[in-house]
Amino acid sequence: MARFFQRYPWGTIVITVLSIIVPVLSPAAADDSPQRQTYDAAPKSAGVQPGSDALITATIRRLENLNSISAEISLKMNLFGEVFTGTGHYEELAPEKHARQGVLDTPVMPTKFRLHLEIPAPGSAVIDHQVEDNILEIVCDGRSVWNYTSIEGEKKLTEINLTEMVGILGQLSRNEQRLLQQRGIVLPSPVGSFPALGGIAGTLQSLRYWYRFDPTPQVSYFNSGTLPVWRLTGRMRSDILATLQKKVTRGEERHRDLLANLPDTVELYIGQKTPFPLRIAYFSCAGDEQPSQARPLMTLDFPHTYENTSTITSNNFVYVPKINSVRVTKDYLRDLIPEIEF
Repeated sequence: MARFFQRYPWGTIVITVLSIIVPVLSPAAADDSPQRQTYDAAPKSAGVQPGSDALITATIRRLENLNSISAEISLKMNLFGEVFTGTGHYEELAPEKHARQGVLDTPVMPTKFRLHLEIPAPGSAVIDHQVEDNILEIVCDGRSVWNYTSIEGEKKLTEINLTEMVGILGQLSRNEQRLLQQRGIVLPSPVGSFPALGGIAGTLQSLRYWYRFDPTPQVSYFNSGTLPVWRLTGRMRSDILATLQKKVTRGEERHRDLLANLPDTVELYIGQKTPFPLRIAYFSCAGDEQPSQARPLMTLDFPHTYENTSTITSNNFVYVPKINSVRVTKDYLRDLIPEIEF
């Protein structure tokens, strides 16, 4: 398990992916998601089926207008011959209205969030909390994004400082800003529009950038056929896949087994009555163009979600570092925009 988190270059995006970002593996079966609250708010027009891009956009807009989100997480992964299952909890809180304006000189995330995930070793029912084995925690407190892992006894804490990030971006030239625009990021913009930094809505934005979705979503069902959902299938952009393939094999022979575990295909399930991402499932086609040959890697389920609850306040996102941290703001930007020298 440790090797997975330590070696995957895209781990932060996938996991925050909830960014998001944290996915589960297993074929996206249609009958195993628990019931959740539903609201008649899905984008539709006189029975006309929405397109995938319009559906993702409508879901992002709806999520951005919520005051808070709380969700239970179920995770399953099938990597390197091992099967991992995990559980966790996710919370996010919208900022004050003045912070939603998203001006570049405001070092405030548009969304505060906290993700806690526990993944027992294969064959174990629970983790050993005395040694904090296989724990992932990502917290955005409004000024930094903290990423803490405790895996097989090895603890690590990194920090993306948002004030530093805003300062760096404010000095970009027009040509460099065009490179950002090619990635769907237009300045000035809230830093929450960057991949892995914007909560669940940011996760969807990242997926839309990383993958090309089929134009028309398919109809599927959860809860033994009682909950209709849209299933959107996307294939990773060829330029991004090529970059990842080079990165995981660059001078590292031990990384070559990652080539067969790159998430080149994704399935996104969005509720029809309530536009919310109920499942994100990643697959590897390993170069096979036939989606039917895709091998499941990870699947992230939200079995229970709650919206606009009074129990989620700013106090939920106060973060006290457990160990010394390493600041990785520039590393994050270099990975995001390798053409720019930071």
